[in-house]
Amino acid sequence: MKFFVSLWLLLAPISGVPLQGNVTTQSTTTFDQRILQVEEGSLAGTLLDPDSKPVSGALITVSRRSTNPLAKYTSYTDGRGRFYFSQIAVGKYDIGVESSDPWLKDTSTVVTVRHSQRTDVRIVLELNKDCDKSA
Repeated sequence: MKFFVSLWLLLAPISGVPLQGNVTTQSTTTFDQRILQVEEGSLAGTLLDPDSKPVSGALITVSRRSTNPLAKYTSYTDGRGRFYFSQIAVGKYDIGVESSDPWLKDTSTVVTVRHSQRTDVRIVLELNKDCDKSA
């Protein structure tokens, strides 16, 4: 019915049918601003080898532990073994670490990102005991 009335109001001046009475418009669209508000935090970390030396060039994958498969972030550690993710939604995340060094074992851990806070994590990789030492 709204469509028909709106269409008639638009076509009435064209068709020559005079509009009678007062015509008022009212917006019936409501929008909840809370939908746009995403609580965010940040995640910073350092990746170290068993001797507490920084591991550079490792792939860091951060995946949210929820039903949203789109919340996945990747980065590489810098020369000091550091990585940083800013403005990520609050929640629990799996951090996956893939080192390019075959002597270091890949690992993963779980962290919780909180609203307006920086979550710091220190990850120490273990030696890969399955690595062929003769190579």
